[in-house]
Amino acid sequence: MNQRDRDQMQFSKRLQQARKNKGYTQQDLADTVNTKKTTISNYETGYSTPSNKMIVELANALDVTTDFLLGRIDSPKKDESPSLPILDTNELWTELKNLDNEDVILLNSLIKRLKKNKYDS
Repeated sequence: MNQRDRDQMQFSKRLQQARKNKGYTQQDLADTVNTKKTTISNYETGYSTPSNKMIVELANALDVTTDFLLGRIDSPKKDESPSLPILDTNELWTELKNLDNEDVILLNSLIKRLKKNKYDS
């Protein structure tokens, strides 16, 4: 068995696992991504391979990542990193004015390090 076949088998298993975890039948998933039940069955048996666009649609419908379906990561969960609150300029200025000198030096050092890392990568 070559690598392509192994990848297809893994995709098929992961698709079926994600579908069942979501509580969907093949028909439910087919309806969600606007295709036929037989198409989903073919993906799950490895008989056919979905397009890249369809892989994205399947992942979105099943609340998993494309990387999970493709076997690149083991966790099916989408990264749900909390978004950082965005301060408007006035709020930021008010916060900065309230810092003591030591904190300003530390903040300045942190900003320089962040900029350096951003432009070095």
